[in-house]
Amino acid sequence: MESELPKKGKSPLKNREENETMWTRARLKESAKDAFYRNYWKSVLVGLLMLLFGGGTYLNVGLRIDWDEINLFGYNFAAATILYMLLHVLLIGSLLSLAYTAFLRYPLTIGFSRFFFRNSEQPASFGEIGYSFDGGRYMKTVGAMMLRALFVWLFSLLFVIPGIIKMYDYYLVAYILADDPTMSPMDALRKSKEMMRGYRWDTFVLNLSFLPWYLLGGLTCGVLNVFYITPYVAQTNAELYRALKGRRYTCEML
Repeated sequence: MESELPKKGKSPLKNREENETMWTRARLKESAKDAFYRNYWKSVLVGLLMLLFGGGTYLNVGLRIDWDEINLFGYNFAAATILYMLLHVLLIGSLLSLAYTAFLRYPLTIGFSRFFFRNSEQPASFGEIGYSFDGGRYMKTVGAMMLRALFVWLFSLLFVIPGIIKMYDYYLVAYILADDPTMSPMDALRKSKEMMRGYRWDTFVLNLSFLPWYLLGGLTCGVLNVFYITPYVAQTNAELYRALKGRRYTCEML
């Protein structure tokens, strides 16, 4: 009886190239869970900070005015004054929200992205979240993220769909800046658009796949978001960036 020849296994280098150039939702999530569990409590703490600082602020004026009662001798003198004051309050609130988003939230977003990007290789240090505030990177990261927000907003004025497309074009900007501090804001936008070409829909579906988790997070009053969902999703996005980055470099070598 003829003995079968042993099959040659793939080399680690070949396996790594395939992992970098081909990705599926299941593979990204599996890699994300491995990295997340390896550095669980730090990831949870960074996820908590993302929940606290990641969203924009707004001014909610809980004031109800009965305009029919605000009149003097049959003429509504006070209404215009109160409306003028409210507009000023809303304007100041909007400016404060813009300043908070640009000068604190955006740099922290880069820091969060860097933490999970580094965490995909080895347990990351908590100090990574302050990455944008060191080494003269601050204004560059602020400028790039503001340009990203501006372009998405301008395209959203055309209609909802163009805004969503542009949002996914620039989906990886934070990770690109977290990975390469020497890149200019416009180059980061162009690189993100190039890396996302052909993968916008896949990334959209990847985001939709987390919807059941967000529903569970709502049922637990946000507790599950803190201890699992937020760091899990952030780590998955870092794995997506790493996969698309590997694919881009492989294509450039061909």
